[in-house]
Amino acid sequence: MKEIDTALVRTCQRGDIEAFEQIFRVYRNPVFRVAYRFTGNRDDAEDLTQEIFLKVFENIRFLPLRIVVCDLALQDCSEHLHELSTRQKASRKSGSHR
Repeated sequence: MKEIDTALVRTCQRGDIEAFEQIFRVYRNPVFRVAYRFTGNRDDAEDLTQEIFLKVFENIRFLPLRIVVCDLALQDCSEHLHELSTRQKASRKSGSHR
C-alpha cells in the first residue's frame, strides 16, 4: 500500500483528479466507519467524511498518506463530538432556566 500511496500522491500533486478519486475510493470506507463510530449517525458521518477528504486534498503533499488520512479523520471526528457536546450542554443549560 505504501508504494501505491506514494505514487498516487505524487500523481495527485501534479493535478491528476483521477488519482485523488482513487485515493478517495481506497480510503472512503475506513474514514466513514471511523466517523460513524464517533457520531452514531449516518448523515453526520457522511458530512464528516466529505469534510475530511477536502482536508486530505488540501494536505495531499504530506506523506505517508495513510497517516494523514487517519489523523484528519480522528481530528475532525473529535472536533465534531466536542461541538455536539457543547451544543447539548448549552441546550440543557438554557432549558433549565425556564
